[in-house]
Amino acid sequence: MLEAYRKHVAERAAQGVVPQPLNAEQTAGLVELLKNPPAGEEQFLLDLITNRVPAGVDEAAYVKAGFLAAIAKGEAASPLISKQHAVELLGTMQGGYNIVTLVELLDDPELSDTTAAQLKHTLLMFDAFHDVAEKAKAGNANAKAVMQSWADGEWFKNRAPVAEKVTLTVFKVAGETNTDDLSPAPDAWSRPDIPLHALAMLKMARDGITPDVPGSVGPLKQMEELKAKGFPTGIGLAHHNDSRNSWRAIMWSHGGSEVAKDGKTLTWNSKEVRDALKYLKALYKETMTPEVLAWDDSSNNRFLASGRASWIHNPISAYRTIEGSNKALAEKIHIGLSPRGPAGRLSFANCLAFGITKFSKNQDTAKAFLALEDTARRKPGLLGRRVLFLHTGGGFGVFPFRAPLARLANPGAAPA
Repeated sequence: MLEAYRKHVAERAAQGVVPQPLNAEQTAGLVELLKNPPAGEEQFLLDLITNRVPAGVDEAAYVKAGFLAAIAKGEAASPLISKQHAVELLGTMQGGYNIVTLVELLDDPELSDTTAAQLKHTLLMFDAFHDVAEKAKAGNANAKAVMQSWADGEWFKNRAPVAEKVTLTVFKVAGETNTDDLSPAPDAWSRPDIPLHALAMLKMARDGITPDVPGSVGPLKQMEELKAKGFPTGIGLAHHNDSRNSWRAIMWSHGGSEVAKDGKTLTWNSKEVRDALKYLKALYKETMTPEVLAWDDSSNNRFLASGRASWIHNPISAYRTIEGSNKALAEKIHIGLSPRGPAGRLSFANCLAFGITKFSKNQDTAKAFLALEDTARRKPGLLGRRVLFLHTGGGFGVFPFRAPLARLANPGAAPA
C-alpha cells in the first residue's frame, strides 16, 4: 500500500498537482499498518492518517473514525496513537462519523476533558447537539462547558484575527467568459478530482491568455508570474539621481561611505559597504521587479500613482502629485521616515547651488533672476514652472536668454 501511494504522489507531482486523498480500501490498509508499523515508516503513517484521509462522511472517513473510536474505547491499539491522540484526531474530522463517539466520550473520566476541547470547535453536530444538551442538564460538567463555549462563539473568537487589509491581484480575462471556460465539458470526467480538473481551466488560447499546453493545460505559469509580482517596492537601481540618493541612504545606514574622513581615501572595499550591497541585493530579489533597473527620476512617482506599489523611497513630491490627481489613492498612502539601518537612520537631501559665471555678459539679468527665483520659492505660483538650468560641471550655472529673463526680471513688461 505504501509503495503504491508513494508512486501515486510522484505521478501527481509530475503533473503539478497534489496527491489524491486515501480511499476506503487504502485507509483500511493504513489501519492495519498502524497496528503494527514497519520500522522507519512511523512518521509517514501518522501523516497519512492525520492529513490524507478526507473528513466528513466520505467512506474513507468512516474507516478512520471507526479505528480511532476503537482506540479511544480500548478496543484497538496502535503504538503510534494513544487514546488522547485518537480523540484529538477525531476532533479534526469536522463532523459526520466522529460525532457519536465524541459525545459518548464526554462521560469517560479519562478522556472527557480532551473530548470537550474537541467538541468546542466542532459545529456540524446536527441532532447530536441535543445529546450534548441532555448531558449538560444531567450535570456533566464538560458537556456544560461545551454548550457555554458554543454560546460564547469561542469556535470563532479563538481563531486568528481577520486581516484588516487583504491585497489581491486580479487575473483579468478579456472579453466574454463562461463556466465552460473555467470547467470545460470535455474534462468533466475529472471534476471530482478538483486539483486535476483545475489544470483544464482556460486551456484554450485567447487574447491575454497563454495556456501552458494549448487545449490541455491552462495558463498556470502566467498565473504564477502574476502572483509573484504581488505589490512590489520601488527603489530605482538605474543611472539617475534618485537611485544614487537611495543607495547612499542604505550605505550610510549600514555604516558605509565612499571616502574616509580625510576626504581622500576610498572606502568602497569595506565590510559596511559589502553588507549594504548584500542588503540591497536581497531587497531587489525579494521585493522588486526588474523594471527598477531602467527607471528614471520620475518612475517611482508613476509607480506609486499606479496603485501597484507597496512602498517607494522618495521625497514627498510623489505623494503631492497623487494628492492632486487621485485623492482616494492619496488617502491610502502613509508617509514615514527612511528605514533605520545598523548604523542608524541616515538619509539624503538634494542641495542645488546656483552661480553666475564671471564670463557671463548678462550678470545683472542673472542676478535679477536669482532674486526673483528666491522670491518665488517664498511665494509659490509667482513663477511658471518651465525654467531652464544648464549644468556646467561646477554647480548649476544660469545661462540667461535675454528676452525671456528680462520678462522674468520684470513680470509686468510687455513681451519682446
